[in-house]
Amino acid sequence: KFLRRWLLSPPPPNIAKDMSRLIQTLKDSSMIVLPPLHVHTSHGTILNLIRSRQASASLFREIDLMIGSAEDVLVIGEGRQQQKVDEQNEVKLHDTLIQPLMNIIGYESGMKSQSESLLNRCEVVHEVISNIV
Repeated sequence: KFLRRWLLSPPPPNIAKDMSRLIQTLKDSSMIVLPPLHVHTSHGTILNLIRSRQASASLFREIDLMIGSAEDVLVIGEGRQQQKVDEQNEVKLHDTLIQPLMNIIGYESGMKSQSESLLNRCEVVHEVISNIV
């Protein structure tokens, strides 16, 4: 659905360039290993279940897994990743992977955000879900 939407209604040139940089970085880098993406339920279904207060504990566990994957991606280039990377590569990874990703997320969601802010929000949501479920 995502690609079809982008083909039918292309994003602005700067966002398309960010997507190109992101894909090129992922294609060319042998040291970036993306975490598994734990998505079994569509975001629309998740939102509807939460809004109607019908979300189950298993759905919140699924959300927690998705947030964990998002955190794993956001820490690439932040110096928190366990792989040994020198500072120059950390800056390069942030500029070629995280920043384009954040620009695309901002465009798709309509809300600009910094990776540190999004990571902090992910950690708070993870903590809240872990305390309840």
